[in-house]
Order: sequence, then C-alpha cells, then structure tokens
Amino acid sequence: MDLDLVWTDFLRELRSQDKIENLSSRTYSGFPFLYVKTPLSRNQLEHLLKEAAGLVMKGKQLHADLVYVRTFAQTYVYRVRFYVPLRKMFCCGNGCIDCIRFST
Repeated sequence: MDLDLVWTDFLRELRSQDKIENLSSRTYSGFPFLYVKTPLSRNQLEHLLKEAAGLVMKGKQLHADLVYVRTFAQTYVYRVRFYVPLRKMFCCGNGCIDCIRFST
C-alpha cells in the first residue's frame, strides 16, 4: 500500500475545507508534521482532522495517529502518521476473532 497516495488524498481533503487558511506538511527526523493555520479551536480542528483521516482510510487497513504538538500564532502543529496495523503472529488462547489459527 502506497502511503504517499493516502497523504496526498488527506492533504487534498483538508485543503478543500473553508476554515483552513494555510496547510503544510514537513518531515523532521522521519516523522511527518502537519502545520495548520485556522481560526478554529483545537477541538474543532481535531474533529476535522479525524474526519479527513477517516475518509482517506475508508476501505483500507490503515490506522491514523494524530498527536498535538504545539500552537503558535493560530498555527497548530500535529504529528500525523498513517500506518498499517501489525498482525498477530501467535495464538494467545483468548479466542480472538482475528486469531492466527483461523487464517489460511
């Protein structure tokens, strides 16, 4: 799965929002950071980010990790990461529905 396409769709979805004035992403030490300038509150912005992430992840086996870092001059900084979840490699004996015993 190409996560660059997921990122492109995610940024396109956010740029289509009226309340976002400026949007950029930068990578530092291998971690992607999202810089969002908006008049929205932090809670409203996080809701908007989660909705956009949900739209681009729909139908894919992906998870999103959104971590607030800081705010300066109405610009919010988030560490955003899309990742493929790890699959279990052993049976724990709890009868999980995704147990490795049931895979073919």
